[in-house]
Amino acid sequence: MIYLFLIFITYDLLLPDRCIHDNEINRIRPSLSHSYISEFGNFMIHYDLESDNAPNLEDLDEDSIPDYVQNVAQFAELSRKTLLEDMHFLEEPSDADGIYDIYLLNQSAWGWNVVDSNYPGASYVKIDNDYNGLNFSSDYCHNSLEKMQISVAHEYFHAVQRAYKPNFNENSDFLMEMSSMWFEDVMVPNCNDYLSFVDALSYSLFNNPVQKFDGSDLVQGQSEANFGYSMALFGHYLTNIVDYSSSINETTIIRNIWNKFSSGLSPRESILRTVEEDFKKSFSSIWTDFISKNLFCGKYDYFNQNFYFHEDQRLINPISVSTSNFILPDEKIYFTQTADDLSVNIIGVGILSELIFNSISSSNNIKASFSRIGYSNYLSDNLNQNQLLLDNGDKIFFIFSSEEDVVDVALQVQTLVKPLITARVVSLYPNPIKLNNNLFIEITNEFSDNVDLLCYDLKGSLIFTEKIKLSSYQSTELIQFDLSKYINSSGSYKLVIKDNHSIIYSTNITFLK
Repeated sequence: MIYLFLIFITYDLLLPDRCIHDNEINRIRPSLSHSYISEFGNFMIHYDLESDNAPNLEDLDEDSIPDYVQNVAQFAELSRKTLLEDMHFLEEPSDADGIYDIYLLNQSAWGWNVVDSNYPGASYVKIDNDYNGLNFSSDYCHNSLEKMQISVAHEYFHAVQRAYKPNFNENSDFLMEMSSMWFEDVMVPNCNDYLSFVDALSYSLFNNPVQKFDGSDLVQGQSEANFGYSMALFGHYLTNIVDYSSSINETTIIRNIWNKFSSGLSPRESILRTVEEDFKKSFSSIWTDFISKNLFCGKYDYFNQNFYFHEDQRLINPISVSTSNFILPDEKIYFTQTADDLSVNIIGVGILSELIFNSISSSNNIKASFSRIGYSNYLSDNLNQNQLLLDNGDKIFFIFSSEEDVVDVALQVQTLVKPLITARVVSLYPNPIKLNNNLFIEITNEFSDNVDLLCYDLKGSLIFTEKIKLSSYQSTELIQFDLSKYINSSGSYKLVIKDNHSIIYSTNITFLK
């Protein structure tokens, strides 16, 4: 346990500078030898041609402007158009000339958003000149041009955010970084570097999914900004599930949050009121669902809409939760916990044998989910589960959140031994049966995967045996069977149906050819 603790602390300290906000006054802007105005005149890209700050000087179109510089300008314009024209965010506060400045430097950070204290809310951006080297390594993004693009999108959105509140403080870092990490992935969906942060630190969301959603329970030494980095997937959940616009450019929920934040609300209240007032959703319900769906990350290599809200969930490991409770057949476990409305409680149970599972909770004013992870995955919004067949090695998770400030939640789990016989024949017809007519067998099934159909002549000789697959548990189904494939002559025969080697039905039939 001490060893794991040391790993977390070391990893926290080694987290690279992804985005830096420079709010110091009396700063001096970088002095670079050249500048380039973007096509629509909204950005000035500053760069050197000879110093360590010089970018790649390749100029394929031979217009005397390095292609890297033009790529920065083009993507800055595209980011601006997406935010201001498509998503209708406010325009970034301007400095003296009304042109936003981006400086290309040889630096260790992916990007800096720097306040210009001479003009309320104005800022400028510093990005790297090539995004090569160890500081810019990524498990998910390997293209240096795309790394530049996500940095431009990320830092420019910070500039736009200053239109909503010019003077930020540390309590805003969570919202700023969650929003900018979300936006960079909107702009460069194939880069996915933001996924590096979901479990980068001991207090990242995926490593501590029961913390408060806004990071307000972080302790000294833990950064709201770093926590915000890990929350970009929640931005995708808000736009894809809560807002559910037909196009990402039509989504309004992130903008609504910033509008409320600009009115003086905290990041927490801005999100809560946007979800509950603007979109008429229960926050505890969506937060419970968001955490639950992240239990299935990496379980499917395609976008499984039953479990995923975003395609990138297939690329990462699930949230880290323990199954410190284990259960065998014929056991009961009682849980009592206190839930609040800003976080979730998670109860994990490991299944040690094939068994029948039941759970009961009579608690009110909670939003909850039940998840089964194993050979067959399952997700439900009901803590009460009845007669669920589970396999050895399955993991069960109860996730719940209060709709009030604080609620006591009681949960009972009870297991039973799976019975040997769980299928029953309701009817078998017609009898007699004619050639080219199907035999119909109606079976009520609790937990059997299949039954065996055996046919004997009246002397007791086995004519054939066939395994019949049953489609679902706790259901009744009608099975059609063609006897003429196996019986060649008219006469009387005995049909026997077995479940788990035990006879559950036996009858004589007449076959007419």
